Amino acid sequence: MVNYQKVMGGNRPRAGEEYRSNTDRYFHVMGQGWYALTREGINGPYLTKEFAREFVGVFILSMVSDERKESWRYNPI
Repeated sequence: MVNYQKVMGGNRPRAGEEYRSNTDRYFHVMGQGWYALTREGINGPYLTKEFAREFVGVFILSMVSDERKESWRYNPI
């Protein structure tokens, strides 16, 4: 039997979680406004970058399934 804790490095997070960044998620188009890029497509325009960020936060929370929301492990942002 394989000891996955030993093989996978114990409880350390995956490298993707440590180094993930979406610097290109938000972009500005002159004369139009700010846009947010998600897997589902481009959303916007928004008046400010903060409004675009707020949209992404709400959008991510809306994607969480109802089953997970009722779990004791669910910890909203």
